[in-house]
Amino acid sequence: GVDYVLDPGMDSAGSLEVSYANTPTLTADGLAGISRDRITIIDCKGTCGASEPADSVVGATGVGWWAERYAASWYTDSPHYDQETALDTTAPPAITTHVRSWTGFTSAAVEAGSALVAESQWDYSWEQLLRFKDLSFTGAGTFKLCFCDSEHLGADTGCSGISQFTVEVGTVHVSGVACLLQETKYQRSTCVSQLFGGLRCYQAPLAAPRLNAPTSAEAPAAEGGAGTPAAPAEGA
Repeated sequence: GVDYVLDPGMDSAGSLEVSYANTPTLTADGLAGISRDRITIIDCKGTCGASEPADSVVGATGVGWWAERYAASWYTDSPHYDQETALDTTAPPAITTHVRSWTGFTSAAVEAGSALVAESQWDYSWEQLLRFKDLSFTGAGTFKLCFCDSEHLGADTGCSGISQFTVEVGTVHVSGVACLLQETKYQRSTCVSQLFGGLRCYQAPLAAPRLNAPTSAEAPAAEGGAGTPAAPAEGA
């Protein structure tokens, strides 16, 4: 599986990225990044699909908290005025749409000999990659990352129960990059810097997937889509 490396501490927000280079896609609508898939974190000796979420993630209050934590998405459902009811004659407040620009990848130096793969990065999730951000841990530890694949659920069923998070994606090491890479087995890993903090690392024979990151020219149109492009919502 994948090894994730995050810094410990309530003030050290990181992220976890789930990638899939083949079909089917991880999102329902390509670049918009809307997905019913979810993740959860359990203790290292637990079993995905059976164990309760770990209590070491800041703010986490059980599987229901994870069920509401969606991947960073390009679209958000903006407020609107119902045209079928009588409107107030006063002018409505202006609604400003904020579009985050596409950014190129910038990497930090990683010591201990591990290769750091440079990828062009899209700020949001897309069909090959889900970004779950703003995750902080109360302290150091080792955990498992479990995944709920909505492809195996009914059309009207969401990831809401422990038994649905059956896919073990990898191991989450909350100890800091410098500490982890002092271990011999990680010194020849290939690591990818996650856009919103942390690393995902691959040990041979497992290789970092080659993802086709979107470019600014492929960005969804600002109008006429299923929603309005905006910065990812808090908690996304």
